[in-house]
Amino acid sequence: MSIRKECNHGLFPLLQFVLISPSTQPADPHLIGSDVLMYLYYGGMVLIAQKSFQRAFDVLQMSFTMPVHALHEIMVEIYKKYLLVSLIVHGDVSPLPKYTTPMLQRMLRSCCGPYHDFANQFSKNKAEDVATALAKHRTLFEEESNYGLAHQAYEVIGVFPSSEIGFKV
Repeated sequence: MSIRKECNHGLFPLLQFVLISPSTQPADPHLIGSDVLMYLYYGGMVLIAQKSFQRAFDVLQMSFTMPVHALHEIMVEIYKKYLLVSLIVHGDVSPLPKYTTPMLQRMLRSCCGPYHDFANQFSKNKAEDVATALAKHRTLFEEESNYGLAHQAYEVIGVFPSSEIGFKV
C-alpha cells in the first residue's frame, strides 16, 4: 500500500538490511519462493522510487538466483524492471548472473521482446533511435507501469561513452 501511495520513506530503512540468508531450512515454514520474489520486487520498486538505482539493480538481480522450474509472472515483471534499471546504471543490459538457469534465461528473453528492442536501440547510443523505440512501445510501457522508468533510461543516453557500451571509438 505504501508503494501505491508513494510513501516509500517508511520502507526504505527495511531495505538496508539483507533479510534473506542462504539456508536449507526456511526460517518460516509458511514462507514460499513467491514470497521472496515479491519482497525483492517491491524492494526494487521502493529503491527505484528513491532513485537508488544501483541498489535496486542489486536487489532485482537477486531474484534470478532462486532455483525455479517454471516461469513465475512476478519474475517477468522483475526482469522488465531489471532491464530498464540496468540501462540506467550500466548503459547496457547487464547479463543475468551465471547461475541463472538457462531455461529461465530463454523464457525471459522470449516474453520481453519490446523491452529488448528498446535496449537494443539504447545500445546503439543514438538518442533518436531510442526516442523512436520509446514512442513505438509507449502504450505497452504505460500499461505495464514502466514508461517512467523507460523514460529515465532514455534521459541517460549519451551519458555513457560509446566505449563503455561495447562500441569502438
